[in-house]
Amino acid sequence: MTLRKLLLIVFVGFVVISSANGQLIGFRIAANSNVFLSELGTSDVPHPVAFQYTPALSSDTYTPQLTAGFEGEILFQASPMSLFGVELEYSKLKGYNDNPPFYNYYLTPYFEQFQDAEEFINNYINTPVNFNTTLFNVAVNWKYFFFRNSSFKPFIKLTGVVAFVGTDYTFKEHPY
Repeated sequence: MTLRKLLLIVFVGFVVISSANGQLIGFRIAANSNVFLSELGTSDVPHPVAFQYTPALSSDTYTPQLTAGFEGEILFQASPMSLFGVELEYSKLKGYNDNPPFYNYYLTPYFEQFQDAEEFINNYINTPVNFNTTLFNVAVNWKYFFFRNSSFKPFIKLTGVVAFVGTDYTFKEHPY
């Protein structure tokens, strides 16, 4: 039996058992949109020849792209005043830079050829780059309502989240 089948059986069993006990189950599905407004940090690195080939600030030439995502939550009534929920969220952040700067990480030992001005001129490639980050969040929520039966319903929400992040930083058109 695969893990998917086992999880489906456990989920369906939990829904049937909790419905039989009179507990309420709520579902929430939503669409979202995301935009990453600028690149993090600045590119003003004291490199002897970097500014001849690249712009001074990364935010000057970064272009964000609007993306769509989704989220969903299953809520279970834990008591008359509280709800427990599991939330899944998928988000994407995209953008590009047609004239990328000399980034700070080029000064790390991994890019030793960029430390020397002569080697920098021979090895540095200034070509447009794409940024593509994917976020998948799994959250566990607990909500406690103070006045459940009134029209004003203040509550406290406790959340624990695990985020899975994947980042793709590539050339728009590879130079080779």
